[in-house]
Amino acid sequence: MPTPIIVHERIAEWVGLLRPRFADEPRIRWVESRSADDLVSAAHGSERSIVLINLAHRTYWGMENLNAFDQARYDALILVIDPQSVPAVPTLARELGATLVWSGVVVPPRVEALFRRWLDLIKSRSSSLHDRRTARTVSSLH
Repeated sequence: MPTPIIVHERIAEWVGLLRPRFADEPRIRWVESRSADDLVSAAHGSERSIVLINLAHRTYWGMENLNAFDQARYDALILVIDPQSVPAVPTLARELGATLVWSGVVVPPRVEALFRRWLDLIKSRSSSLHDRRTARTVSSLH
C-alpha cells in the first residue's frame, strides 16, 4: 500500500512544488488537506503517513490542526514549515507531535531529500515488522 504524503496548507503551494519531484515514486500517494477534519481523515487506514504542515502566516490555524491530528493518535512523520520563524513554534509543534520543524526559507530539494529518507525508513520498518510477524507465525507452527 502506498504511503500517503499529506500536504496540509490553506493555499496549495508545497504540493505543486513536490509532486513533480516524486513523479517516479510508486511508494506514495498525494493527499491535500485544508482543514483539521481533512488532515485527520487523510491518515485513516494507513499504517504510517508523512505529513507536511505549512503554517504560511497562519500559525494558530496550523498549530490547532496539528493538535487535532495528534489527538487522533495516527502514526506519522510530521514536518512543520514555519516561514515566519515564530519563536514559540518549534517547541509547541514538537509538543503537539511534530517530528521536525523548519523555520524561515525552506527549499523544495531539502524537503524532497527528507521525504525520501522518511520513505526509506518507513519501508525498512515495514519490512522489519513483516519479518517479525512471519517469524512468530513460523515458530507457532512448530
